[in-house]
Amino acid sequence: MRRILIIIFLSFIMYPVFSQQQYKHPMRFYVDSAGKIYVNLHQPLYFKVSTSPSPKSKKYLLYSHATSTIVNPLYFRHEGANVLYTPWAIDTATKQPIYPRVNVDFIVYADGTPPKTNIKLSRPGILFDDTLYFSSGLKITLEAVDNIAGVDTVFYSIDGESYKQYRDTLSFVNEKLYVIKYYSVDKVGNVEREKKFVFRIDNSAPVSSFKIVGTRKGDVLSPRAKIEINAKDQFTRVKKIVYTIDDEPEKLYRYPISVSNLPEGWHELQYYAVDIMGNTTDTIRYRFFLDKTPPLILEEIMGNSYFIGETQYLSANSKLKLTAVDNYSGVKDLFYSFDGKTWERYTGPIPFPKTQKVFKLLYYAVDSVGNKSDINESMAQRGGVFTTFVDLTPPAISYSLENYYKYGDTIFIGPYSRIKIWAQDKESGMKVIYYQIDDDSVNVYKQPLQIDKEGRHKLTISAQDNVNNIAFKELSFKVDTTAPEINVVFSIHPFKIGDDQWAYPKNIKVFITARDNMVGVKELLVSVNKGPYRPLATALSGFTYGSNVINIIAIDYLGNRRKKTVSFVVK
Repeated sequence: MRRILIIIFLSFIMYPVFSQQQYKHPMRFYVDSAGKIYVNLHQPLYFKVSTSPSPKSKKYLLYSHATSTIVNPLYFRHEGANVLYTPWAIDTATKQPIYPRVNVDFIVYADGTPPKTNIKLSRPGILFDDTLYFSSGLKITLEAVDNIAGVDTVFYSIDGESYKQYRDTLSFVNEKLYVIKYYSVDKVGNVEREKKFVFRIDNSAPVSSFKIVGTRKGDVLSPRAKIEINAKDQFTRVKKIVYTIDDEPEKLYRYPISVSNLPEGWHELQYYAVDIMGNTTDTIRYRFFLDKTPPLILEEIMGNSYFIGETQYLSANSKLKLTAVDNYSGVKDLFYSFDGKTWERYTGPIPFPKTQKVFKLLYYAVDSVGNKSDINESMAQRGGVFTTFVDLTPPAISYSLENYYKYGDTIFIGPYSRIKIWAQDKESGMKVIYYQIDDDSVNVYKQPLQIDKEGRHKLTISAQDNVNNIAFKELSFKVDTTAPEINVVFSIHPFKIGDDQWAYPKNIKVFITARDNMVGVKELLVSVNKGPYRPLATALSGFTYGSNVINIIAIDYLGNRRKKTVSFVVK
């Protein structure tokens, strides 16, 4: 019996490399490594025989004459193993049938079912508003299975691009909507129906913002202010907002944040928002200053002011300048009142009524975030209260003279005269006494005045109390610093006793007089030949023979004095 080799030939067409649509895949056969033959269930089959295994051997098409109309081509009915057999197995050596009888089976495996491709995700997604969302870095694996011939190729297309052969895991990073189409083909050309997977990569963190509800000025907040945080997400929704202030533990934001319990000073709010995909905003930092301190009000007297004990004195032209200072939010308003009932907005220095009495002025300031200064009339906690006495009375000036001489309405003073000045003020008290002589510079009076410039003068005195009320007084006088003139007259002429030598006789008399042009001579004293000084009553006589010396002193009524010495010889 001849050896018969049954060879099954299947025709197929290769699919194109590129296409905008799902490729056309021809039906084909497949022989695995074990020699098993697989054919497409829907593929027409023809059976040929040859006497040689060589591909170039002559082949003869088999006919079934009994069923010729339904055999060529032949279609298998079911998937899996389809058996062609001969009922006798022939021994290849003896060419005789083998007993007991053995069937010779030729098996062809038919496959009419396409593969099934499953999509495997590296992480779970979140369905929101009919869209499936994934975070960045999603990886997709396409896994196909075929129960008979096995999977040949998996194809995929992203966003309408041409189909490509799937070889490795697909990664998705960029934020956008993706449309993935995919299918598989088995080794005999069965094509899976195209599948589609639509999803969006969401890399965007929520957009957050905050606002201050309540009183503020810039980044300076009132204790009554609150911080409101808002966040929105472009695609999904915000899962949570987390915040912390300074070094406090993190908290979930649920309602506006009150700052009233924080201490005064600088603080830092930090917050971030997270969407349901886990996308997190950068930490937002907001630095603010909590101002709990009302303005500080400074008092400044414009004009004249003086304290005696707890009482402050002002002059009639003085005004009270109020300066409100707030280092953080700034001053908004400043008000004052003399009676505590009628309040006026401060616009400039406040004048006091022209009445000599005690005044009480109340005032307060409000800063730009609503902090208001207190009004406390307690001296232990003085604030917002200004008490003062308005002094309208100038000092009373007095003076006295020592060693002066008055003739008619004219006062004369000399080198030994002293002018003493003093002043009194019953309210704010004395501050200073000034004096000026004629048109000279003004000087502060410190001690009694001694004036030695001869002639007529005018002394101007001004006294200033502690709130600069000023009183004036003038004194006119003459200064006499000239001593009297002394005249000496001899009662007889001298006679010559030698070259340039003269002498007087024993009966000589000396007449001495003195004259003062302003105040007159008070005393005329003489000393003869070193004797004691005596007032001169009459002419001098009775001189001794030889040399004689007379010392003379003339003094006026202001103490100006002049000395003179007379020497002569008696023979």
